[in-house]
Amino acid sequence: MSGEVQIELVSETYNPLVERRELVFEVSSPAGTPKREVLRKLISQLLHVDENLVYMKKIIGTYGVNKARVRVNVYKSVEEALKFEPKHIIERNKPKEEAKEEE
Repeated sequence: MSGEVQIELVSETYNPLVERRELVFEVSSPAGTPKREVLRKLISQLLHVDENLVYMKKIIGTYGVNKARVRVNVYKSVEEALKFEPKHIIERNKPKEEAKEEE
């Protein structure tokens, strides 16, 4: 993927009930929306947290513009994430190799 991916934090809220941070980012890239795995890695590096604690809920691309809004939940532990995230979100956020092994 050529070009540099720019990530800007739009909003951040803390949900004390489930002890997670709920974030919205705006991502722009000249080559289009990056893959989920790449975004997850970049966001975890930006937030200085382990990649396994970052769960991408939704990527909303904007037609005709190289920008996307990304909704992310960041948990304090993997156990908490597995308790609160829906199964399909957990599956989407697994690395490709790990998801193929389970099939």
